[in-house]
Amino acid sequence: MVDPHTLENLGFRWYVSGDHNRNASVSVDSRKTGDKNWSRGMNLLRVFQEIANQDYGPYRTGNLFAGSVLFLQPGTSYEIRFTMVDPDGGSPAEPKIIEVSTRSEPQASEGGKTIHASPKSALNLKLNNYPAGVLAYNNTLCCAQKGFTPPSIWQNGHFWNNLFMGGRGYAMETGTVTAYSTLDYNGCRRNSKEQFLKWRDPQRKTGRYQTLEAFHKATGYEEHGLEVDYDIFRRADRPEEGEDLRSEELRPAGEAAGKVR
Repeated sequence: MVDPHTLENLGFRWYVSGDHNRNASVSVDSRKTGDKNWSRGMNLLRVFQEIANQDYGPYRTGNLFAGSVLFLQPGTSYEIRFTMVDPDGGSPAEPKIIEVSTRSEPQASEGGKTIHASPKSALNLKLNNYPAGVLAYNNTLCCAQKGFTPPSIWQNGHFWNNLFMGGRGYAMETGTVTAYSTLDYNGCRRNSKEQFLKWRDPQRKTGRYQTLEAFHKATGYEEHGLEVDYDIFRRADRPEEGEDLRSEELRPAGEAAGKVR
C-alpha cells in the first residue's frame, strides 16, 4: 500500500499474516525509473498490533511492515523494490517492485493572494504520541538537564548509535513496554555520581544502574554501549541552563519565566 507521497519522500505499508515471532524482514531498494543501479534504503519497520496515538484517539495497528524512502527528487518517477525474507518460510519467492512518483513543487498561481503565517513553537516529540514504532539512529541529544527522558514509556522502539549528552540528573530516564524494543551502541554521559541510568522495563518495574555493564546484565540492552563525555567533541562544553523562552501561551499556568529548574 502506497501512502500519500510528498516532494522528497515516499511511504509504504505491506500488510501480512502470520510471523507472530517477528523474525521476518523487508529490505528496500530504489532507483529512478529507467536507471540501472539500485540504491539501498532502510528496512521497513515491523509493526504488529501495537496501540498507537493514545492521547488523541488510540487505535490498535494491524500486522504489517511500514517505512519510507527518503531524500528523493520532486516530481520524479521511481521504482521501489521490496524483498521479504522469513526464516520460517512463507515469504514471496520474488521481490515486489512498484513504480511511484514524488510530488512536484507547487507553483504559485498568477494573481494569487499571498498570506504570511508565523509558525508556533512545538514542544512535542514523536514519542509523546505513543507511536506504533520508532527508529532512532545516529542522533546527538545535548541538553542542560537529563540526556534522554521522553515523557512516557514507549513501544517498539529501536535506538542505535545515539549520543545522550545531558548536564545533570540521569543520562537516560525512560523505559519500554515491549520486550522486542532494542538499544545498543549508544553513548551516555554520566551527569552525576549518584545518578546514571533509570529504566522501566515492560513489567513497569523501575531499576537504577550505576554502570552500563550493570544495565546490560539486568536488561539485555546496551551490550556495546559506552560512557562518554563532552571531550569526544572538538570544542564543546556541557550546556548551561538558561531562561525559559517559551511563549506565555505555551508556559504552564502559574509558571513564571526564569531559570529552568
